[in-house]
Amino acid sequence: MSLCRLLILVLVVCHASTAVRGGIHLPFHPRTPTPALPEDHALLKRHAGAGAHTPEQVRVSYAGPGAVTIAWVTWPQEDRSTTMVVRKLFMVEEQNKHRSRVCDDIKDMRLKPTVQWGYTSGSLVHEERGEYTCYTTVAYDSGALHHATLGARGGPLRPGSVVYYRVGDPEKDVWSEELQFKMAPEIGPKSLPYRLGLIGDLGQTKHSVETLDHINANNPDSVMFVGDMSYADGYHPRWDTWGRMVSEHTSRLVWMYTEGNHEIEPAHSKDTPDFLAYMTRFKMPYKHSGSESQLYYSYNVAGAHIIMLGSYAEYGEDSAQYAWLENDLRKVDRRITPWVIVGMHAPWYNSNHNHYGEGEEMRKIMEPLLYQYGVDFVVSGHVHAYERSEHVYDNKLDECGPMYLNVGDGGNREGLDFDYFKQPDWSAVREPSYGHGILDLVDETHARFVWHRNQDGAQVADSASITRNPNCRSVGMKKT
Repeated sequence: MSLCRLLILVLVVCHASTAVRGGIHLPFHPRTPTPALPEDHALLKRHAGAGAHTPEQVRVSYAGPGAVTIAWVTWPQEDRSTTMVVRKLFMVEEQNKHRSRVCDDIKDMRLKPTVQWGYTSGSLVHEERGEYTCYTTVAYDSGALHHATLGARGGPLRPGSVVYYRVGDPEKDVWSEELQFKMAPEIGPKSLPYRLGLIGDLGQTKHSVETLDHINANNPDSVMFVGDMSYADGYHPRWDTWGRMVSEHTSRLVWMYTEGNHEIEPAHSKDTPDFLAYMTRFKMPYKHSGSESQLYYSYNVAGAHIIMLGSYAEYGEDSAQYAWLENDLRKVDRRITPWVIVGMHAPWYNSNHNHYGEGEEMRKIMEPLLYQYGVDFVVSGHVHAYERSEHVYDNKLDECGPMYLNVGDGGNREGLDFDYFKQPDWSAVREPSYGHGILDLVDETHARFVWHRNQDGAQVADSASITRNPNCRSVGMKKT
């Protein structure tokens, strides 16, 4: 590639004021990796003076109707006052025949993870006891991974309320600072408008930090994260640095997740599950939606039914995921949740050279279900660029097909995907830049989507207004 053409490309990508439609297909432009922030970066390292039982990496996620799960991490193996015995195993291949060297000791401590909470700052009059777990790999021992659910046993949390809380262990008398989040409103169209933040492929680079700052400035009510979180790729300390980097946001706003290919991670033995970190650190409400797996689930929020599919779980017509999806869609009542949104990692519609066609088999199998039940939006990541489709079904423009939003541009270390095929009719806008999406569900029939490109700050780089057609659904749906 000539220097002149390279400069033109850089100018188009970095300085355009609006997103690009169409354009000239340039010769192949490889990804330019962005270094991950160092582990001792101020946002990634443990706070100075943090002790063994100091909570960190705090996250809030929905846990079923009127409930949330709050998660956090501590490092009790560093507490020298305990009688912990750290086992030294010299033969890696013999490791699984023994108790894990640190994790079992953590479990033996019988910690008491607790959330103290209330509806008034400084008056945390309620208390919820949680549980904890941990895991060990060949080269890594996690801390204690705590989870506590609010709104399950004592009755649902007040819809739309601000909940103040702190996490810790009363026996250790070590607590986080007082934090707060806003509970979801009542389920139903009267709770609209509702704003969803959309992120994928975040990683932990300078671009990741920009994306977090920008989405925070747009004040979403909650966030859909469509996979590829930490880019730890088997180096598990990077799960902890990522957890610290996002904690300022995830502790004060509900985030919901589905897994990407970087959550698979290499299994070092037959006893190590592929999704070890994701399955152990994150607790999604799959059982509440009748799912058998945390890799796919659904939840309701305001006037929307949101489905998180698993691109890396079995999805054939005879699979548990397919049967669950069909049953989940069949039960949706559009009078209560007029909007139906699907999230997954690998996109079904993608005109970029990278990852082209990887979601095709899943699309052919599951797309008819989404069309049949009138799904409105499908949000994906995986491709490190932005792309918005027109309403499409089976690769043809169709007003009853979903709009596909690819937001795999969160900021990961691998770099952007610059190369596209000739733009298909269904592709409305595409651009290889970092950013995030905002989906405003305005009322029962109107929505607005905007894409914010990082280099533009608060400005909108692409937008689309959507009017939902209530007739775009067929068998099994309860009529409006």
